[in-house]
Amino acid sequence: MKVFVALAFVAIVGLATAALTDEQKEKLKTYKKQCLDATPGLDAALIEKAKNGEFSQDDNLAAFLKCFGEKVEFLKADGSYNVEVIKEKLAKKTGTDVSAIVDKCVENDQKDAKKNALHLAECLKKNVPKHEGVF
Repeated sequence: MKVFVALAFVAIVGLATAALTDEQKEKLKTYKKQCLDATPGLDAALIEKAKNGEFSQDDNLAAFLKCFGEKVEFLKADGSYNVEVIKEKLAKKTGTDVSAIVDKCVENDQKDAKKNALHLAECLKKNVPKHEGVF
């Protein structure tokens, strides 16, 4: 499974141009399991849809993305965006300057951690070149 470091956090984001080490992949699998365990009401079909760019405004999906976003350090503990980390990790994975895209994706801080996580995952999925889903 390729992974967006990201969230889809989208993590949150494994990209085709930069393979993750087995250790990194295992960490992401662990994060995914921890976040799934933390959101027992999450319908697995919503994750599959999000992987394909179809995001629901479901509270459980948002909670899962918040959890995952915090674990990959795209979100700070207070739910705000960790902009420099997002830019650094995505630039490293894509091999391109993603500053303008990230700036666009974080310009509307929702002042709510789950809303920020959902917005960021959806925006990155739509706008980051060579992006693949995280979960």
